[in-house]
Amino acid sequence: MDVPQQIEEVMQPQAAEQVPQQVPQQTLSQDSGVLTPGPAPTPQATPFDPAREWIPEEYRGESCLKNYTNIPDLVKGFVSAQKQIGYDKMTVPNEHSTQEQWLAAHRKLGLPSDLTQYQLEVPPDANFNDGFVTELKEQMFKANILPQQGNQLLKWYAEANDRALAEQNQQYEADVERGISELKQEWGNAFQQRVSQAKSVLDKFGDEQVFDWIAKENLADDKNLIKLLSKIGQNMFKEDSIVGKGQSSVMTPDSAKSEWQKIQGDRQHAYWDRQNPNHHKALDDVKHLFEQMNPEG
Repeated sequence: MDVPQQIEEVMQPQAAEQVPQQVPQQTLSQDSGVLTPGPAPTPQATPFDPAREWIPEEYRGESCLKNYTNIPDLVKGFVSAQKQIGYDKMTVPNEHSTQEQWLAAHRKLGLPSDLTQYQLEVPPDANFNDGFVTELKEQMFKANILPQQGNQLLKWYAEANDRALAEQNQQYEADVERGISELKQEWGNAFQQRVSQAKSVLDKFGDEQVFDWIAKENLADDKNLIKLLSKIGQNMFKEDSIVGKGQSSVMTPDSAKSEWQKIQGDRQHAYWDRQNPNHHKALDDVKHLFEQMNPEG
């Protein structure tokens, strides 16, 4: 093909793209032998649902009726919708809402407009003071917590606080019992005497302020405090006998063991000399020492 022919072909107008069109079906007439247009296609009807036969045909396609399959349910829905008419509507706030919009929503839900109108029902057996309740109410009001929600939280807190106090008391009693048991094991038969010494020191030097402090801190049965006061009492007994007058000395197992070791190391002791006039007394003393070393034996 030469160049002029190519140019001629390029310059010729391109044929428009043919778009297929729906052509009515044609039929051949037997009498005339001529093709004639057939009948127009009939629109496809919505499938018939026997469960929705009671809905007029022109309304069956409404989306608001799709969940109703019988007249009683439709009546219930209609009555419920009628009851909602006239209610005070509220826009639900979201993450883009302002603090004022959130506050307005909480006010419509029941949050009082003033703190003095915010009422909390304190459980009758609650173990917390009025100052705590007042401060808690202020914080709940600031946090937009509704009064009924605040009362539920307060009830839960009171119950949780009671459980915590009960557990604390149980732990305290267990600690006291363990401490007294340890003192009895350490002091043996001298336990009562040592406790009496501790009480005598406290009675002599303690005042109302000291007694209040001991009661407030629950130290009346504290093992360490009893040991401290008892030790003070022992020194006082040696110096002026203000503690334990008229009482025979009772040793702790450790003290008795130490005394026995001294006798063992002193071969001149009356315990080892049968001719010593104090020999029988020494025998009794050693027997007493062994009783102190083994208070439960």
